[in-house]
Amino acid sequence: MTIVAPFVLGSDADLLARMTAQHLGERWGTPFIVDNKPGPSSGTDAVAKAPSDGNTFLLHATSFTMNSALGRRVNYDPLKTFAPFALIATGTLGFVVSANTPVQSLKNLVELARSKPGELSYASSGNGTPQHLAMELFKLAARVSITHIPYKDSTSATRDLASGHVNTMISPLHTALSTVSSGKAKVIAVFGDERNPALPDTPTMQEAGFPEVQAHRWFALFVPDATSPDIVQKINADINTMLGQADIKEMLSKQGLVPAGGTPDRLTEMKRTDFARWKRVVIEARIRPDY
Repeated sequence: MTIVAPFVLGSDADLLARMTAQHLGERWGTPFIVDNKPGPSSGTDAVAKAPSDGNTFLLHATSFTMNSALGRRVNYDPLKTFAPFALIATGTLGFVVSANTPVQSLKNLVELARSKPGELSYASSGNGTPQHLAMELFKLAARVSITHIPYKDSTSATRDLASGHVNTMISPLHTALSTVSSGKAKVIAVFGDERNPALPDTPTMQEAGFPEVQAHRWFALFVPDATSPDIVQKINADINTMLGQADIKEMLSKQGLVPAGGTPDRLTEMKRTDFARWKRVVIEARIRPDY
């Protein structure tokens, strides 16, 4: 049994793939391996071409629908090529600004950006990444011009935010909290329907006046579309059982994630919503992928 993760070793997606492989392997008494195939299409293509016998799985994340929305050269349709098993986990994003940027709220940031079009800058972990597209979604909603500074990774982007070289960025909240605790940055809003327990005084995007700006981190398990519905339902049930375990919840919490679960239909609807959202952003913001 193989779980293909199109991400590098040590990434959140890789850790979740190994967590899932260990749990299902113990539950079924069957050896599982995790096969890392980084890149927007290599690992995903491998699963799309695999037999639909329930022996090969795809562990993917937020970029799953974004890659197609961006028009990247991928040989799969995120809405048709794969059958969804289960949404494994979700994570909160935070709207972060550097400490030396003179704003205390999202309203302040919008006012400052409108007074200085193009002078403020935001960091991301690269062109076409979730951080990039989420900020472009905000810019469209707020009607502001903020210059994109793409980095090669989140670490470099966060470092330059903390040093004040860029004004703002959208970041996984648990990553941002260490920078916030050092006094080098502040979170002025969080994504999601509810305030985050780690920052109870920080408003949601909706409370800050932007209910249409929604984005989140997610990780999910898929198989080739022709896989038997009986297999899909069985593994979905096993994944939901896994996500109810205390040790699994603790492991996810350390990565700034919460267990999700639910039916395959939940994941299907989320895919459709995400793809429509990011396709609109790509078209309206005129975003082009690097490859």
